Amino acid sequence: MDIRRLALGSLFVVALLALAPAGASERPSAAGSRLVGGTPQEHLLVEWALERYEAAGLELPPLEIRFHRDPAGCLGNSGLYHSGGLDVCSADDTLAYSRKVVLHELAHAWSEGHLTAGDREEFLNIRDLRSWNSGEVPWGLRGNEQAAEIITWGLGEGEIAPMLPSPVDAETLASLYEGLTGHAPINPATAG
Repeated sequence: MDIRRLALGSLFVVALLALAPAGASERPSAAGSRLVGGTPQEHLLVEWALERYEAAGLELPPLEIRFHRDPAGCLGNSGLYHSGGLDVCSADDTLAYSRKVVLHELAHAWSEGHLTAGDREEFLNIRDLRSWNSGEVPWGLRGNEQAAEIITWGLGEGEIAPMLPSPVDAETLASLYEGLTGHAPINPATAG
């Protein structure tokens, strides 16, 4: 076989793959999740996040994780979780921010499946909050958002600071993370 013909044929296949629409791919992922759309880099980002949950001993439900090129796919946000589905719209952001978005939205999925009404009430009391997820309460004062930020911090690699209304030191964050998950954080910032 002519080596030039083989090389040209290989280039043609690569070009066809490059022209395939981003939303055309769908594949299974770790934790029984399914990835819809996205780039190979975005898939690696999700795999990294799923591995962080696994390393921390936090079991996630199977999810459909969809990637969008437009924030409208996430109702104007960088990410969005809703009952078994996770939408990611942070494709053009930094790696650290994209990691934070995925870890945060996965934290909502984990919380929904693992925190009881009593757990949520206890967290609200500890944080002096009045709502778990009321749309009438500012984002940063909702229990579910603070819990997701704390879990995200606990699973990060030290580059992810939680967005909380007032600063919280690492020792307090670790205690809050343990109270929510029953596990120590895997964030290297907690290593003594």
